[in-house]
Amino acid sequence: MKHNNVTRVATARVVKDGMAPIDGGAPRQVRRGLVRRLLLDGPWGNAAFAMTFLLLFLPHVGLITPAYDRVQPATITAVSLTGSDPGGPLYRLDYTFVDHRGIAHEGRSFSRAQRSGAATVEFVGDEPSESRIVNTRAWTFGREALLVVIFPLAMLFKCLVAYTAGKRTLRLLRHGTVTHGNLVDHTTEIETDNDSKITMHVLTFEYPIHDGTTHRTVIRTAAPGPLVDDALEPMVYDPSTPEQAVPIYDLPGTPRITADGTIEAAIPGGALHLLLLPLATLGFAIATAVAMVTR
Repeated sequence: MKHNNVTRVATARVVKDGMAPIDGGAPRQVRRGLVRRLLLDGPWGNAAFAMTFLLLFLPHVGLITPAYDRVQPATITAVSLTGSDPGGPLYRLDYTFVDHRGIAHEGRSFSRAQRSGAATVEFVGDEPSESRIVNTRAWTFGREALLVVIFPLAMLFKCLVAYTAGKRTLRLLRHGTVTHGNLVDHTTEIETDNDSKITMHVLTFEYPIHDGTTHRTVIRTAAPGPLVDDALEPMVYDPSTPEQAVPIYDLPGTPRITADGTIEAAIPGGALHLLLLPLATLGFAIATAVAMVTR
């Protein structure tokens, strides 16, 4: 592509689906609905599910071993199989015992071995409810089960990455320079996600900038329709770092720049529903932290 052709491309104006031409200068006003769509485009549903699972799972994990300082004889009153894992079957042992003050207590322990009858319990003298049968554990799972925390942390990290990317895109929309990109390459790749195959379209756009030179950016998407149906696609780039560019119609909410320069989502409304999952995730995270501290 020659530079004189590039200049003509840069001054072209595109009208799509009855929208106002993508034109006008920066800074621009971005409506709240679009801001929320950009910042909250992460996997918040997975994050909320993961935090809910963690909140329900942690009470069954022995995070801290109490300082047992007394022992007493006990009687096992019930034995039940709770499940099994690579380590073998796991049995729940219900028992009763009388502490050093003559007060009766009930408790439960978990053991790989099936036991019955008489046993010996160890407990905390100042808090006899903290007890277990000797050589067993008081919780269903040991501290090694905390490896499951990796999944919720990974989901939160992905949400943080998406939020950071959304902030960069929001900055581009507010302060970037509008141009139009020409699709110069279109290939496909097969990706595997949770045992399902997804066809990803790899689109390379070439676009001119204010100094007459051209740059390229690569977009990966599973839904290329809005990006391949026009000869030229409206884009916004950072004048100080022209390599940072984004096609307008590749963003959540399919934003558009109106005649007065305001950027809004094609889908009307403030997108308040997008706050539900992040708020739920935050609530579950706080509840999990409180549960761990107060145990």
